[in-house]
Amino acid sequence: MMFSEISDGLDSDLRIRVGRVAGYTVYEEFVHPWDSPQTESPMIGEGSKRCVFPLLLIHDSAWVRSLSDRLIGFPNSVHYRLLTLDEIIDVLSNKTPEATWVSE
Repeated sequence: MMFSEISDGLDSDLRIRVGRVAGYTVYEEFVHPWDSPQTESPMIGEGSKRCVFPLLLIHDSAWVRSLSDRLIGFPNSVHYRLLTLDEIIDVLSNKTPEATWVSE
């Protein structure tokens, strides 16, 4: 996540490593097919500093259920959702994500 490229943004960028990926999707913010009240993104902050939480763990995922017969090589795959300023990225991985701040 490239925060350093945002006007008045941070000096660092967030690197999230998810290990081997069984699958991923990228959607623009308002066209995500699985958006529903059950998968709404929790908000953090107050007032003008209010924003969505950037990394979510999706429980009881419709996406994982739809792919269950294709995930044989990825036991215990977990559905993670990354929220950027304009995109929703879903990732299936069997490793816990590791996040670090990096300065380039």
